[in-house]
Amino acid sequence: MSFLSTLFSIIFPDHCVLCNKKDFLLCQTCILKLKAKPERSGNILSLFSYRDPLVRQLILSFKYRNNPRLGEILGSLLSDNFGEAIYEMAPLEVSNERKLLVVSIPQNKSKTNTRGYNQSSLLAMSLSKAMPYIFEAGVSVLYKVKDTPHQATIKDRVARFENISEAFVVPEKEIGKVIHSPDILVVDDVFTTGATLREAERALYIAGAKTVHHIVLAH
Repeated sequence: MSFLSTLFSIIFPDHCVLCNKKDFLLCQTCILKLKAKPERSGNILSLFSYRDPLVRQLILSFKYRNNPRLGEILGSLLSDNFGEAIYEMAPLEVSNERKLLVVSIPQNKSKTNTRGYNQSSLLAMSLSKAMPYIFEAGVSVLYKVKDTPHQATIKDRVARFENISEAFVVPEKEIGKVIHSPDILVVDDVFTTGATLREAERALYIAGAKTVHHIVLAH
């Protein structure tokens, strides 16, 4: 978190992003109101429906309203609901020598500079902390090499795939991480057409990944 964000949080105490209750960034009452709908679609795990107004408000607050600390809470919700499924993805020889590599979806540098953080990276780091015995953190393995318009602004499914095509690579300096931990879990916030996740998957397989799974907050 930036110095200004830290200073702001000291001067102005937390209020729940959903109900405005004081002293909580996300209060327990609102957490219980969130309607978790854990789903598995192929190799993608999703926790919430983005059609749920509360879920949509929460994710928008996380991404666009300077609430990076929500990443720790939301990452914990993912691990709480999908811990068993994640464990099943991990290689049989889970140890310090071989773990499930958790990586985030990269974003345009301009977005990171404007927002001050990458929400997917924060989720990935939170998952790594919650399950350190399974995860090898590698949030910077994927890089975005194509400055693309935001996927949410493109409604046509085919156009979304074309927009994100060949946007991600694993740089040569990071390939060793993939080879060392070739079983990978990609983390993102929202799944719609799957174009972004499939492009990430393509880049990781080229770099030597053995298996690639995905986990998202909402679909």
